[in-house]
Amino acid sequence: MCPIICPSSARMAPKILSQASRKSKFVSVISALCLALSLAASVAEETQATDAAAQPEETQALPTPESPSEVPSTTPENAAILQELDTILQGRQSRFKEYSRQIISELESAAASPSKALALYKDAVREVDYKGKSADYMVLYQNWLKDNALVLESAEFKEAAMIHCQYLLIAVKKSLGEPIDTLLPDLLKYVTAREAAALEDMIKTDVVAAKEGKNKVEELAKKRQELFSKSIAESPFAVHLKVAGRIASLSGSDPASVKISTKIPSPASSSASAVSASTPWELVPNNTSGIYDKIIMPHLRASKSPQIEAVWRQRLAAEDQLSKSNKNKKAQANYETNKRPSLLWNQAKDAYSLEKKTETLKSMLDILKNYENHSSFDKWATELKALAGNMGATTAAP
Repeated sequence: MCPIICPSSARMAPKILSQASRKSKFVSVISALCLALSLAASVAEETQATDAAAQPEETQALPTPESPSEVPSTTPENAAILQELDTILQGRQSRFKEYSRQIISELESAAASPSKALALYKDAVREVDYKGKSADYMVLYQNWLKDNALVLESAEFKEAAMIHCQYLLIAVKKSLGEPIDTLLPDLLKYVTAREAAALEDMIKTDVVAAKEGKNKVEELAKKRQELFSKSIAESPFAVHLKVAGRIASLSGSDPASVKISTKIPSPASSSASAVSASTPWELVPNNTSGIYDKIIMPHLRASKSPQIEAVWRQRLAAEDQLSKSNKNKKAQANYETNKRPSLLWNQAKDAYSLEKKTETLKSMLDILKNYENHSSFDKWATELKALAGNMGATTAAP
């Protein structure tokens, strides 16, 4: 059965089909546009996530700055607390400066006078070793003075006390923040005097032995040894003046490991531990080698000072003279075969750093030729090979 088509419907059919086609195309365009927008949003989100992950953790954790209205205002009570704290800090700083000035003044007097050094030593022993230990501590202290009068009043012991104070004074200044540049002249003067005194000590010992007898020599040597060969952080002077902890910190030691009064605490801004971070300090007054190797030479190397050549000549001359005057043949032999070659090698390395390269390399080669049995021969040979190789590469470069 054939369907009956209305003539009017037949006429409208092409128009309807045309409208449907246009509507379909419009829907397709809208769908494509929505899909593109969705993809763009997705890509943007992924990019933001990637950028956020690439940022340092600290940046992500930074809070947004508060507006001025969000910053809490200081209450009158808090303002009063801050003002009182500031007054306390200023007073503490003022007391510390005054106490430091007193210590420096007292040590300067003792460092310039054997009799004042002895007086300070006696006061230090009384305060550190006797005061407060018993009800009759003054009686015990007076007995100590009588028992040791012969040694304490000797010129040799007074001089030893003065020399001890000279080195302690330099160390105290360093602990208070004075730079090595300003302390270097005093350090060089001190080690020069100690090197000369070491030679004189041998003569003095013989003279005292002939005059006073062996017992006097042994007793005097023991007392002087306490001042020359022990750490200045452990001396009665340092403990009495309340600087033992600061001095111990110079070498990296724990201040709590030594006796120290905390009546005058030092401000954090001038703490010895902060000052000593760059340069360890030699604490034994009589160890001139340690003073050279830990303090003087590192400073001259770091500053590339040409003065290091003169210092090396002075050091070697003093060491040579001291060795020749030493009656201990074994010690002499050890110096000639072990210590002196090491000094010569380090001297040559410092000369190399001052651009005297070819001349220095030849000197280093001579050292190796002369001391083939030295314990550091292999190490030195490796160093020389590296220096000569680097120099050759530099010379050959266009």
